[in-house]
Amino acid sequence: MQNTLINLTTCSNEDVHGFAHHMFQELTYNRPATFEEAAQHVVRNIYDTFANQFALVRIFRLMRHEELLPELQLLTNDGYNVTLMASYGDEDSWKHRLNSKSYKVLGITDALERPMFNAAFSQIGLAWGDDVEADDIMNNHLSMTKYFYVEHAAGNEYITHQGNFVEPYGIKSVLAIGSSFVSQEAYIMIAFSKTYLDTTAARAFAEMTPHVSTILARYDSGDVFWR
Repeated sequence: MQNTLINLTTCSNEDVHGFAHHMFQELTYNRPATFEEAAQHVVRNIYDTFANQFALVRIFRLMRHEELLPELQLLTNDGYNVTLMASYGDEDSWKHRLNSKSYKVLGITDALERPMFNAAFSQIGLAWGDDVEADDIMNNHLSMTKYFYVEHAAGNEYITHQGNFVEPYGIKSVLAIGSSFVSQEAYIMIAFSKTYLDTTAARAFAEMTPHVSTILARYDSGDVFWR
């Protein structure tokens, strides 16, 4: 998309906003056919643009059971599910959702028992189901500022898999953004950073929220989720 690398430790909010706006325009002119494809474009471009800072970037969609692929429906019985839609990272096995062993789909009950998801949903204020008010989404869509932020991932109670992920891959900080959709579903994007990110960097990262949310909201109705 754009060739200029961005370093979150030194960039401005305007730098991140400009990147996100450029990505939004590119995915408007060359619009992917499905939510899955659009989400994969987003995580790949974030991974490529932010100066080798992220070890892994993923997008999950909170979606109804009947909208899951048949093979995913077999893995959960919950009405709503946290479903991996896009993944890109340092390891080849992290470069596509199909390679995930543990996070292809989590029932919402299971997800809420996991500290990171529970804390991220709470800090972002992510809503789904009957908790979503369509009018609020339409009125506040361009002023979203909430985000999830863990400055020090090592030893943090919210970030599990310390021994087989945080330590060996040098994960220093974790960021997440997300928003609800009019369909009463939602998405969350989680990025695991290999450099320490302070609150200024976290706020800059959150500048992407309106653009990423708008890109993904285009696929919020009909059979347009999967490749």
